[in-house]
Amino acid sequence: MVNSAEKLFGKKVLVVGGSSGIGYGAASIILDYGAIVTIVSSSEEKIQSAKKRLGSDEVRGAVGDVREEAAFTNLLQYLGPFDHVIFCGVDKIIRGDIVDANLDDAKHLFGVKFWGAVVVGKAAAKFDIINRGGSLTLTSGAAALKPGKGAAIGGALNGAVVSLTQGLASELAHKGIRVNTVVPGL
Repeated sequence: MVNSAEKLFGKKVLVVGGSSGIGYGAASIILDYGAIVTIVSSSEEKIQSAKKRLGSDEVRGAVGDVREEAAFTNLLQYLGPFDHVIFCGVDKIIRGDIVDANLDDAKHLFGVKFWGAVVVGKAAAKFDIINRGGSLTLTSGAAALKPGKGAAIGGALNGAVVSLTQGLASELAHKGIRVNTVVPGL
């Protein structure tokens, strides 16, 4: 029987948001298991820094902005197909009382984390960017399930990602693509 780590050896994995945070951590571990990793970030500087820290010939980088659907979809088609896609796109976190919320910041965050995940899911449904038997993994947060004080907007955003995951799982099943969400904080 093949263990989970061996299943990643030689597989092509895309990590959107792979230059920092959870995405960077995922890229690092996946590289250790012998995968060929491509990280995408909106910042060339962050990509180069991450590639240097990762220190592997098996990591590539590409600049892309998930808020630009056509350009990002073209990038996915150019780079793919992949065996696995991990979406960790987020560039800021919103916390605080709703009365103090900056809606422009909230809209920006939804544009990256939620609508970015929609763009990737749509590309997976429409084009062959993920191979049959592969997976799409999105990232949510514990506030999706139990938002506390100061987490109304973040909870709504993360809850939307969980719901999106369930819908995408149904829509991509016929292509043999699994869709899951990782919920940090649980």
